[in-house]
Amino acid sequence: MHDDGREKHNGKVTTLKKTENIIRRLLHSSSKVIVITDTAAALLLAFSLSFLDAQDVVSLAAYLFSTFALVLSLLNVSRLTNHIKSLIRDDRIYAVRQFKTLMRRRSFTARYLESRDLRAEVSVYTGLAANLVFAVFKSVSGVYYHSSWLISVGVYYLVSGAIRFMLMVNLRRSRENQSAKKVRIHGYRTARSCGLMMFILNLAVAGMAYRMIEKNDTNHYSRLVAVVTAAYTFYFCIKAVVSAAAYRKNENAILAAAKKLNISSAALSMFVLQTAMIHTFDSTHSSSVREMNMITGVGAMAVMIWNALSMTAASHKRLKILNGRNEHDTYPGS
Repeated sequence: MHDDGREKHNGKVTTLKKTENIIRRLLHSSSKVIVITDTAAALLLAFSLSFLDAQDVVSLAAYLFSTFALVLSLLNVSRLTNHIKSLIRDDRIYAVRQFKTLMRRRSFTARYLESRDLRAEVSVYTGLAANLVFAVFKSVSGVYYHSSWLISVGVYYLVSGAIRFMLMVNLRRSRENQSAKKVRIHGYRTARSCGLMMFILNLAVAGMAYRMIEKNDTNHYSRLVAVVTAAYTFYFCIKAVVSAAAYRKNENAILAAAKKLNISSAALSMFVLQTAMIHTFDSTHSSSVREMNMITGVGAMAVMIWNALSMTAASHKRLKILNGRNEHDTYPGS
């Protein structure tokens, strides 16, 4: 009897270890599996949002599968990013290899391949373009649906687009200075101004978010709003993660400010996506909606306000050091 109990115990331990190994392998899948999973989840989710009811079995499966794909990507984002960078850098993808060959035929595109700062600057430009398009879409949607929340989100992206434009202009101006110290001082001043503007803007959006949650605003939106918001959120979250990983050691204060702005926009986009999904598909006005919005909203606003404060404080500190003629410290980046 004693031996039977020990065998059962050993059998349970073995089963637990096997289950643990399966879960570990599943959550740390290969890059190919992650890419295939993300692609399938995106297509299935887009199909469900466009053609199926929210309560359909396929829709529910799509929501669960897309959540799993998102978690899987976040858990492996560093390894996945490094693998993709390695494939591109080593020209192991035929299409990328041919595209690089075409880019090297022009001086500007060839410089883009070689200059990390130029790639970061182009990233700021693309972020600005996406920001403006999404801002116009949200503002028009807010007017159409008589939603002050959508209008406030549109205004946020318009103002953040203006901040991005300011960063681009100042990035170009900083290159006109001959002294390295002047370049750094200009960069820190720009980042400090960006942080202050973001802080004021974030407080305004936080006030509107609180008003929306308190009123439990449940205006019904069309599926187009949810689909466009989901696409933009997916794009900007990837952009924020990739830029933070690729340029984490960059000492340019203006580019560091742009990364902080990307992270803040991604955090707000997650909250906006949640509200859009609820307002589009929740026809029952469930009592948990307010709690869900409160949790996600507080988290998003905390990230946004922290980014603004940390950027402002770090830039101010570095300016004081530079003005004290200590030129050996560098900006901590993002």
